Amino acid sequence: MFEPNNSIIIVDDSEIELIALSKAFNLSGISCRTIQYDLTYTQPLKGVRIAFFDINLTNKSFDATQKIFDYKNDSSLSAAFNDLANAIQNCIDKDSAPFGLIFWSKHTGVIENFKTYVRERRQNLPSPILIDSIDKTEFMDKTAEEIKTKIVSIISKTSVKLLFEFENICISSASSVVNDIYKIIPQNPNEEDRVWANNVGFEENFEKIFSKIALKTLGKDAIQNPDKAISEALIPVLNYSIIKNISLAECWKNHLTTLTSGQPISYPLNFNEGVLNSIFHIDTSDRNKEQRGSVILIDKSNELVLKSLQIDNFSTWFNILIPFKINKQLERDSAFNNCKLVVVELSAACDFQQKNLRINKFIMGIMIPKIDVENLIDKQRKESSYHIGKSNFHFGGNDFQIWLNLNFVFGAKSDDTRLGEPLFILKKEIMDMIGHKYASHVSRIGITCF
Repeated sequence: MFEPNNSIIIVDDSEIELIALSKAFNLSGISCRTIQYDLTYTQPLKGVRIAFFDINLTNKSFDATQKIFDYKNDSSLSAAFNDLANAIQNCIDKDSAPFGLIFWSKHTGVIENFKTYVRERRQNLPSPILIDSIDKTEFMDKTAEEIKTKIVSIISKTSVKLLFEFENICISSASSVVNDIYKIIPQNPNEEDRVWANNVGFEENFEKIFSKIALKTLGKDAIQNPDKAISEALIPVLNYSIIKNISLAECWKNHLTTLTSGQPISYPLNFNEGVLNSIFHIDTSDRNKEQRGSVILIDKSNELVLKSLQIDNFSTWFNILIPFKINKQLERDSAFNNCKLVVVELSAACDFQQKNLRINKFIMGIMIPKIDVENLIDKQRKESSYHIGKSNFHFGGNDFQIWLNLNFVFGAKSDDTRLGEPLFILKKEIMDMIGHKYASHVSRIGITCF
C-alpha cells in the first residue's frame, strides 16, 4: 500500500554527510531515500531518477591531489572504482533508467577517470543519461537552500526534469481523481455526524458505487476481474486529468525545440520505431485465444487446415495479399519463407466485455519480417489487403509487420484444433482501428463498371 519513494537516492558511507545532503531536500518538502553504504548492501532499487553517490564509499586511500589519475597503476584508486561500480550495481536496478548520476564527493577530479574505467571494465552497469558533480568541500558549509539551488540548476538543464514533472503530474492527477470521486460518495445522512465521526455508511456506499462502475465498464467480465474493470473505468478520467495538467504546466514547450521550430523531424540513428510501436500496441502479459485482439498462429504447412480455410495454394494467397514487383523476387522469396500465417480475434468489444454467448470471430493475415512497400506493385494490391497501421512492430527480438486479408474472416470456438499458439495481444486502440477498417470494407458499395 505504502511504497517507498526511490526517485531520489543518496548513497554515502558517512551518516553525517548523508544527513547534510538529505536536509536540503527535506527542508523543501522533497522526499529522498538515504543509503548508508557498506560492502554487504545489495538491494537494487527501481524507479530511480536521480542518484547521488560518494566516489570513495569504502575509504580507500588514494592521492586526490594528482593532476593525472591512472587507476591502472594505482591499486587504491582501482579498488575504489571497483567498490563504486559495485555500489551503483547494488543500489540501482539495471532496468531503472533513465536516471541522472550526480557525484557528491571531495574527489570530483577523478570522475572522468571513473567513466573510462566503466567503459573499459564495467559496461554492464546501469547507464545514466546525465553525469554531474557537487564538490563536498565547497558545499559542506553551505545552507540547505544553497545546496538545493545547486541541485536544481543541474537538473533543470536536462530531460530528467521533464521526467520528474511528468511523474509528478501523473501522481497529482491520480490524487485529483480520487478526491473528485470521494466527494460524491454519500456518507452519514446527518450533516452533524459527518464531521470527525466514524462514517459507517461510507464504506458500504463506496463498495456499491464502485461495483456499479465495474459492472458498467466490463459487464459480466467484471465479476471475475473487478480489478481490471475498475482500472479500465478510471483510466479515461485519469487520462483527461493528466492531459489537462500537462497542458497547463507547459512542461515540454521549451524542450521540444525541433517540434516548435517547424523543422523536419527524423528519429536518431539506431532508433527502432518497431519497438516504440510495440510499447503502444502490443501486450504480451496475457495470452489466450478468447481475448479480443489475440494474434494466433496457424500451421501454414498443413494443407488440410489451409483447405478448411478456403486457401488452396498458400503461395498464391500470399502473392495476392502482398504483390511483389517482378524484379523483387529475391525479396519476395525471403519474405515468404520467413512469414507466419496468423489470425486475429476480432469479436466486438461489447460482446467480449459482456461475455455474450458467441463464436469467436477471426480475421486471417500474415506476420512477416519488415519489408519495404516500395518493392510492391501498389496498383495490384487488393482493397482487402490491409497493412496494420502501415507500421513495423517488434516481438521476440525481430521487427515485423502484420498484413490482414479482410476477405478471409471465419468463426470458430477458441478450442478449434486449427488454432495454434497465441503470440500476443493487440491493444484496444489498434483493434478499434482494425474493426473500423473491416467494417468499412464489408459495407463498401460496388458499382457496375465497363
